[in-house]
Amino acid sequence: MNRRHFHRFAALNTFLTAKAQTYTQNPPNPWSFQMQPNQLLIKYNQQLIMTYVFTDPAVKRPYFMDLHTASGTRISRHNPPHPDIEATDHTTMHPGLWLAFGRLNGDDYWRNKAHVQHMFLQSPTVKSNQLYFSVRNTYHPIDNTKLPTNEIAEFRLSSHQGILILDWNSTITTKSKFLQLGHQEEMGLGVRLATPLCVKTGHGQLHNSQGGTNEKETWGKESKWWA
Repeated sequence: MNRRHFHRFAALNTFLTAKAQTYTQNPPNPWSFQMQPNQLLIKYNQQLIMTYVFTDPAVKRPYFMDLHTASGTRISRHNPPHPDIEATDHTTMHPGLWLAFGRLNGDDYWRNKAHVQHMFLQSPTVKSNQLYFSVRNTYHPIDNTKLPTNEIAEFRLSSHQGILILDWNSTITTKSKFLQLGHQEEMGLGVRLATPLCVKTGHGQLHNSQGGTNEKETWGKESKWWA
């Protein structure tokens, strides 16, 4: 090997070594998942932080359960509840985090009197430090002569400075002449918090965009957001 070829080889070898070192220094994607027959286990840094249940004979609609923060703090009540440390009421209506309607075109999906059929549109995918998937939920009316209502739900999980973010976008459509949401409190996005985070049994607080605090100042009042 002459001197010119040697220098070219040395430069190329140095470049490839640097590229390999740069590649191995990239941090791994913190999100992962495990698909099971009736549920999707969602993990962050190899720790189970929530479970998406899409088939449950007792709860006739999809839901998230056993939610945690990145540090492991429990956010939602156990599913099923642990009677020695938390209340056990409404176990099939308050499984964790869910979207449901007490009266949607005349049917009650909140109390599981009518059922929701689930189907994955996009399988869970991990990319660019995010985990995302989408589903179609078909709200079947009790009266099978009525047309069903469809929901396209898109879920994206990400993190920012150690805070885990669930971005949930749902679009609801129907081929019926109307889409009617009954006027009652049992509808929309719901969460059953862990006992230490509740207002009555723990150290939690409720706030809304109007400056209201806790149930007395927020219950039944219109607002742009609640936290």
